[in-house]
Amino acid sequence: MMMKMPRTKSIKTIEAEISQTEEQLRRLKERCDKVSQKLDALYELKKHREQEELLKLLIKVPELKLRSSRFWKVMHKRNTAGRKSVKRMKEL
Repeated sequence: MMMKMPRTKSIKTIEAEISQTEEQLRRLKERCDKVSQKLDALYELKKHREQEELLKLLIKVPELKLRSSRFWKVMHKRNTAGRKSVKRMKEL
């Protein structure tokens, strides 16, 4: 019984596979960029809506005292927390 040797890929076949893989990577990067832009837009929209709601609250309840700098720090962290992960993803 004779054993068959595994087929080896020719240079032309390897080059074609490289080209195909590069094209797949390019399309995936485009898709990732689109999703990342959508996520950035959603974070901006959320931040804008939170600011609108806070202003409405301040207008409705003028006796509400928001003197604490801690409150503003929390608001700032909430508005910027998700954007850091998006920036890290873009760097990859």
